[in-house]
Amino acid sequence: PYGLYRADPGTLETVYANEAFKNIHGYSPEEWPDTPNRWEASLHPADAASVVDSFQTRRESVNSGQLEYRIQTDDGETRWIEDTFTWETDADGNVTALVGVYTDITERKEREKRLRTTTTQLEALFDNSPDMIDVLDPEGTILDVNRRFCEELGYDENEVVGRPIWEIDQSVDADDVTSLLSGFTPDERRKFEGEYERRDGSL
Repeated sequence: PYGLYRADPGTLETVYANEAFKNIHGYSPEEWPDTPNRWEASLHPADAASVVDSFQTRRESVNSGQLEYRIQTDDGETRWIEDTFTWETDADGNVTALVGVYTDITERKEREKRLRTTTTQLEALFDNSPDMIDVLDPEGTILDVNRRFCEELGYDENEVVGRPIWEIDQSVDADDVTSLLSGFTPDERRKFEGEYERRDGSL
């Protein structure tokens, strides 16, 4: 559910918050502390200054937008927020309120963090593997090779990336590669044998 809020344009004080907004902050529907600067006080210390500055800057130009930042809930939990907001104005163009849609994106941020970690680990394995590794597209074109591949065959990376694998693997031709690679499904594993030609002509 989306949190909806309305705030004073000068102080950013929340003057209206729906149930979802309060829940995101860790409060029940009946609760929302009647204390000054409650929303600003909920901002994560590492994000608070930049978030407030962003709102103030955008208010001056009446510029709507979207911000991602962290808050700390009533029980101390850190949550990521996607805040899509706009400035309401009167007939004379004066800003009268800040209104926005509040979305808890904590799970998405955690998935992104896990993905970055996994990607970093896979890149390290790829770069430091004692085995030769080459990455092909479905047509058999070499998209990437690891350091061991280059060291073993005597090529620079830019000399092999973009070439068809059958120019390196002397045991196959274009039709063989097309046949071997066709019909692969995600996560499927197959084993092939080949004869890779080094730069000096040896295999």
